[in-house]
Amino acid sequence: MVARFSNDAELTDFIEADRDRRLSLLVVNLEQPSAVRRMIDGAFASLPLDVAALDDEERGRNRLVLVDGEEVVAETPLDDLLDSFLLVNSDTYKTARDQLGSLRLPAVLTELDETVFTVRGYPEADKEKLLLILLSRHVEQLAWRTGGGRLRSGFQYLSRLDDERGTAEVYRRLGDSTVETHVYGVPDRPDAVPDGVVGHGGDAADYRDSWFVVFRPGDDASVEVDDGTAADAVGSAGHAALVATRTDARRWRGVWTYDPERVVAVDEFLREQL
Repeated sequence: MVARFSNDAELTDFIEADRDRRLSLLVVNLEQPSAVRRMIDGAFASLPLDVAALDDEERGRNRLVLVDGEEVVAETPLDDLLDSFLLVNSDTYKTARDQLGSLRLPAVLTELDETVFTVRGYPEADKEKLLLILLSRHVEQLAWRTGGGRLRSGFQYLSRLDDERGTAEVYRRLGDSTVETHVYGVPDRPDAVPDGVVGHGGDAADYRDSWFVVFRPGDDASVEVDDGTAADAVGSAGHAALVATRTDARRWRGVWTYDPERVVAVDEFLREQL
């Protein structure tokens, strides 16, 4: 368990699995073109889990089951993954308005917490970096729905808050909310930070090469999950953190967690160090 960082720590120290997991994703009774199976394999190639076919008529058709050892962790219809991930272009989340409150992520994605992953950006891979975008929106939506607490997000460059219409709209709405919202990046465009949002600028590696979205709810937070994406995934306290660091120009290594102690640790690190 990572309780807190040492004085000489870096944000990369947070990126470790908090528990030993033996994950498999079972593709159950698939009745789709072979291209769909290739899409599934490619979408999860960045994660340390096995993808395997399973014929089991009792489970229905075209379903995905996430298994940790012998325990079923999550199950979802394939259509849900197609609609939210496999058939979605990352530009959708960069440009679409009204994303807060409308995002529906299947549990086979949200329940992959505490799993260290490496994703590649375009042109090396089409889908892998979309996972970072989806999980960022997942945490941002949790903060917005909770309506309080503190959200900290790293953009590498503050200008990115204004580069993408969808992102700009999300943070304008957060700035208008009662969520204490902080953003971090190289201060190339301080004016891009919306009203009601606190901007933090710097040129150190944790600013330039980090992608994080960290939500720490207030003590009296009340979390409602009504979108069918596994209420247990955010825990009763509603803590959530995604942290990734760039390992080269188009590759990111990261992890996300709902563990309150780990979320508090990274929140305190960001407050004290950046």
